[in-house]
Amino acid sequence: MEEPIIECYEGDEVIVGTDGSVEVVRGDDILRLAEDISVEEVSLDEPFLQELMWAAAEEINVKSNDLLYLAPVAVVRATRQVHSGVLYKLEVKVGQTEHLKRVVDFEAAPMFPCAPKETGRHSVYVVEIWIRKDFWKVTVKELKEVEI
Repeated sequence: MEEPIIECYEGDEVIVGTDGSVEVVRGDDILRLAEDISVEEVSLDEPFLQELMWAAAEEINVKSNDLLYLAPVAVVRATRQVHSGVLYKLEVKVGQTEHLKRVVDFEAAPMFPCAPKETGRHSVYVVEIWIRKDFWKVTVKELKEVEI
């Protein structure tokens, strides 16, 4: 049996579930969904933010050219939109650690004492995390340098 052909265009989102299902959300539909959805602030004390913060840090480390891991320090601001899933927008403060990326695997990083160096570079990244069923999409949107 032949696999169906899925047509995708620029601006479309392709979502592959853990069960192998594939869904395409058209770019225009994404914009239309977002127009009528209200944004709510998320309490920085919410425990789920810790998991989101580490997911954001993982993507930040993948995208950065830094030789050292950037460890999450804190979530500075968080908002949430609910529409065909939940879209979190986080401002995450990260700092350089002493751990080289080529030496320590990121999954093990939370188990190591990976506090940021006092003299290391600190940054705030704006990250969007879209959670839908079994699917997480983490996108680094913006970098803001901060002074320590």
